[in-house]
Amino acid sequence: MSVTRNARDRLSPAEFTLLGLVTLADGRIHGYDLNRQLTEGAIGEIIRLEPGMIYHYLKKLAKRGFITTTVVSQEGKPDRHLHKITDTGRDRFEAWIVEPVHATREMRLDFLLKLWFARMSSREQMTRLIRDQRKVLDGLVTSLETQRARRPGDSDDDVFARKVIDLRLAQNRAAIDWLDDLDAR
Repeated sequence: MSVTRNARDRLSPAEFTLLGLVTLADGRIHGYDLNRQLTEGAIGEIIRLEPGMIYHYLKKLAKRGFITTTVVSQEGKPDRHLHKITDTGRDRFEAWIVEPVHATREMRLDFLLKLWFARMSSREQMTRLIRDQRKVLDGLVTSLETQRARRPGDSDDDVFARKVIDLRLAQNRAAIDWLDDLDAR
């Protein structure tokens, strides 16, 4: 079930990443810990966020009611800002994580983030996401094959269009093979 949202309601992959990490903390986490996870953990292979951007997004998420931020004073040190997921934030994250992506270009960032969080949740959630994503990619391959068949001409434009479609087909088929391999493990 895909939910259409206007541009103002959309969250970026970076914002969903932070929502997910705060959710996984199951309590409170501060920006330093989030930065450490993003630089030292496997998730850092998917997305890179500068510390300043982490804090920017955290403020934005708090303003929108997806997280709460509590300031804790520390003697001789700067105040510590602890972040906790709200029910609204958890609901938004959980709706996002189960939805496959619908464009091949979204596989590199959005899907990999969803998959990373799904595998942190449960094997079943990861398997379901892989299955649903494969169905989307199968549909894209079918659509692209139909588009290619509609370009039978020998004009330079038709030849080039078929080559572009061939590339997109190869990308989608490679993604399907990758998903099949991942699902077999």
